[in-house]
Amino acid sequence: MTTSIRVLASLLALGLVAGAAPAGAESPAEFYKGKRVNLYIGSPPGGGYDTYGRAVAHYWKKHIPSQPSIVVVNMPGAGSLKMTNYVANIAPKDGTAIGAPQNIIPFEGLLHLLSKKGEKAKFDARKLNWIGSASRDVYLVIA
Repeated sequence: MTTSIRVLASLLALGLVAGAAPAGAESPAEFYKGKRVNLYIGSPPGGGYDTYGRAVAHYWKKHIPSQPSIVVVNMPGAGSLKMTNYVANIAPKDGTAIGAPQNIIPFEGLLHLLSKKGEKAKFDARKLNWIGSASRDVYLVIA
């Protein structure tokens, strides 16, 4: 694993732990003990986003207190829109559900690019807790 991926995975793990909302005086180690963290990937197995997600999930476990099990769940559909809607509205908001969407997702609420079947963004990308990226892609939108 390259150094940049290790550094990114460490930062993502810190974001994951910082984003958790342990009850009362419970420490992160107590909160994650025996827990399962689901990493939802908005793409089918075998592609680039799936590969990045699995690589980061493997490395994360070593950096989360109590080393919870991390299970990768592929939830493809509408360019990650299906998965992002699920994580933003249904999944637990306690640090046990993390989404790995495609890079276009932050713009979906504004541009409505992804779904040809009428599926819409049911989230405000500005209100999601973005904790990092496994790549350095730069996107530009011009109107």
